[in-house]
Amino acid sequence: MNQCPLCHEVVEILTNYHCQTKHGISKKEIVKKYGEPKYFEPHTSRELSDWLKENTVFVGKKDFDIPQAAVRMVYKKF
Repeated sequence: MNQCPLCHEVVEILTNYHCQTKHGISKKEIVKKYGEPKYFEPHTSRELSDWLKENTVFVGKKDFDIPQAAVRMVYKKF
């Protein structure tokens, strides 16, 4: 993740689009005046990481196939 040196907004990558729409100047000018965007890696707490592991639901092919077959059966009758 990167932080815009001008507005400090966290963005995946500092783009010319962000610079033009938010600040009205090009990325090149922002980097020249305010320096390179600050790079950092986001991290999650252990509690959040554990909660995500415990509460992740995996959806398999059967979860889609069975309801689709049931719908097809109902609509064949009409």
